[in-house]
Amino acid sequence: MQKTIAVIFRHLLSFKASRVQRLPGSPRQVLAGDLARLAATPMDSWRFQVPPGTGLNKALVDLFALYAAIRYFYTGEKTRLHLNRNSQTQFPWLEILPLEKQADSIAVNPDGSLACFLPSLPPGRCSSYQQKKFHLTPELTSWLVEKIWSFAGLRPGQHAIIERLCQGKNTLAILPTGAGKSMCFQFPALLLPGITLVVRPLKSLMRDQFVNLVKTGIRGADYIDSSKTAEEKAAVLNKLKSGEIKLLYLSPERLQIESFQQQLTETMATYPVSLFAIDEAHCISEWGHDFRPSYLRLRHFVSQLKSPPICALTATASRYVRQDILTLLGLNTQDLITPGTLDRKEISLQVRLLDQGEDIHQELINMVSTEIPQVLGRSLADIHRYGAGVIFTPYAAPQGRYTQPMGSEEISRVLRDNGLECQHYHSQLPDPRRIAIQDQFKENVFPLLVATKGYGMGIDKENIDYIVHLSSPASLEAYYQEAGRA
Repeated sequence: MQKTIAVIFRHLLSFKASRVQRLPGSPRQVLAGDLARLAATPMDSWRFQVPPGTGLNKALVDLFALYAAIRYFYTGEKTRLHLNRNSQTQFPWLEILPLEKQADSIAVNPDGSLACFLPSLPPGRCSSYQQKKFHLTPELTSWLVEKIWSFAGLRPGQHAIIERLCQGKNTLAILPTGAGKSMCFQFPALLLPGITLVVRPLKSLMRDQFVNLVKTGIRGADYIDSSKTAEEKAAVLNKLKSGEIKLLYLSPERLQIESFQQQLTETMATYPVSLFAIDEAHCISEWGHDFRPSYLRLRHFVSQLKSPPICALTATASRYVRQDILTLLGLNTQDLITPGTLDRKEISLQVRLLDQGEDIHQELINMVSTEIPQVLGRSLADIHRYGAGVIFTPYAAPQGRYTQPMGSEEISRVLRDNGLECQHYHSQLPDPRRIAIQDQFKENVFPLLVATKGYGMGIDKENIDYIVHLSSPASLEAYYQEAGRA
């Protein structure tokens, strides 16, 4: 267990340092590297002598707070840290005490190195160690979320879901759009010893999550989809086998490929799958608005993985869909977590009915240029300077007399012809162009995206101020999903 704690500690330090942008040879970085190796020693009480005037006392406390948090997660025990210099900082999982005996203490050199024997650590970010239940408190969860993601705290429902998963319990969680569903599996993925597999239905969703993690500075995540070359897929699988990947995003269809199943079996001989996450879980139900037949085979696949805990997540599931998900994944009703409300009070909704003879293009231009600024109380220039908008169309690039005006490409052209900066997005675009548009919109290169429903499921962009649907989506659940992007 202790080596596993040290491996996870080293893993978290690797991306924490990348976000802070410290020099690799700084005393703090040297200290972090040595502590990660020293952490493989099974001790619950540590004694250090820190040289004065180096700032390493605070660095040591900061680093040990993270180590002690991970150790508490695995053991439920508090860590004691004895220092020759006073520290007023205290944590429920770390007790800091004065150093009374210097004879058995470890000296910290001015360059941050430790004057002691440092055991070696196995390479990689994963461990073969297996444990069914872990220890977690709301305070510890909130602290780690702030430490790793720089979020101010947890959102309603997140801790209950994370705690269940860390106790090895299957969970179906219904959370509103924008409620932080991804955090519910990303958090345990970083702390659990093995690999977390995440099934997502769309390429855009997988890449969006991956890009978000990379920007946060989190390492050890990757994805495999059809946009990658054979060489790129092979590279990801090699990293998976070597324990370098903690979090892997896949499509449900990928899991049906026999060669991939064989490669995953080979990987599991060394590193177990600690968690199996199913995002947009409503896709498993024929009652759902985005039914995917390949989701129906996930239960059988999980059984071949020695049945790790399942984390199924969705924002849109009626009573029938919820029961379908539970039944098809082999979950029980007590595995269901629902929010107090799905109401997004910050969103206002309006419906505009047009007569058959009215010009939908002109109405849309008026809506974006005049009516939306009036509702938001800001000029369109101000909205687009700091925010963004999405227009959902029912078609991509149809050629029919009555459907062509409702295609995303045609709508995008009309808006540009009227002075509105925008781009169109749909699944028929070549992968490089589709990815470029998605990235540019996320980076606020342009303020308005005209898209089919492929963009509406789970894409994370914080500054979307308005959504327009040119026609009714296929279901109320689909509308809630897409409107929730705002």
